[in-house]
Amino acid sequence: MDKTSVWTEEETIDDLLLGGLKVIQSRSGYRFSIDAVLLANFVDPNQASRVTDLGTGSGVIALLLYWRLPSAQITGIEIQPDMYNRAERSLQLNHCTDRIRIMAGDIRQIEQLLPPESMDVVVSNPPYYGCNEGKVSLNQEKAISRHEICMDLSDLISAAEFLLKPQGRFALIQPAQRLPRLKEILVQQDMSLTRVRMVHSFKGRDPSLVLVEARKYGTGNTVIMDPLIIYQSPGVYSEEILQIYRGQG
Repeated sequence: MDKTSVWTEEETIDDLLLGGLKVIQSRSGYRFSIDAVLLANFVDPNQASRVTDLGTGSGVIALLLYWRLPSAQITGIEIQPDMYNRAERSLQLNHCTDRIRIMAGDIRQIEQLLPPESMDVVVSNPPYYGCNEGKVSLNQEKAISRHEICMDLSDLISAAEFLLKPQGRFALIQPAQRLPRLKEILVQQDMSLTRVRMVHSFKGRDPSLVLVEARKYGTGNTVIMDPLIIYQSPGVYSEEILQIYRGQG
């Protein structure tokens, strides 16, 4: 496959630093960051044979899970046509079409895309901001990826609940301040928190993100994991982050 059929001059091919995987991204549109890597590493690999990534973007999390879960069948769903197209081409570039498929669709219409209770695990790195929070980018791709323009947390959790088998697990990452609202919606959807991990940019600072796992019809206590520190000093990753990038996380 020659270059012109894989990516354009308006795109880049970026190394995921794990498993030799690469992803095609827009130069000017939405580009993945470390939160996608943290979420993929957070997913519990046990009994994860069928996995769906809601809002897969360019397919970063799907690709990382392909590497982490060598027997899993993975489905990515993306509403934005250009990002869907890049995800499809990223699969071809990495020769991953045997275990990953990308679907174009709106998760608010999830019942038209996949059967109910068909997944062991659902993951998502959804928009972090409501439509009235912060400045909405003039770039449509960035705007839809960062703000709840095409869905909100209720839509997302409802779609996850629809897809998950009983006791199936839902993993996602959000700004830390959204945790109370997230817990409220999970309870409404008969999902209980099983694991929570706060993510801090530096030790001693307030958490910026939170990694959450919930279980459909789950019971029991919530495990509060040790905090995850991203940097040991400005521009220098912590040892745990380096282990994740070495494939040891």
